[in-house]
Amino acid sequence: MCGIGGVFNFVGMPCDAEALDRLSEAMLGRGPDDHGMYIGQGVGLVHRRLSNIDLSSAGRCPMPMRLGRCRWS
Repeated sequence: MCGIGGVFNFVGMPCDAEALDRLSEAMLGRGPDDHGMYIGQGVGLVHRRLSNIDLSSAGRCPMPMRLGRCRWS
């Protein structure tokens, strides 16, 4: 059971990385095996991964698009 969360800022201000870290930590029970964060203009996303099927790094979330545009830290 993985988890994803985020913040959208309607005025385009940068999202607070520390607030996103706290959001990610609050979802720790949803997926303790891996996590990631994306901060863009006015948006911040976090995810947690539970590795119960694909234990390799190829199963990291989010899955990249065919064009390779998805970038997570």
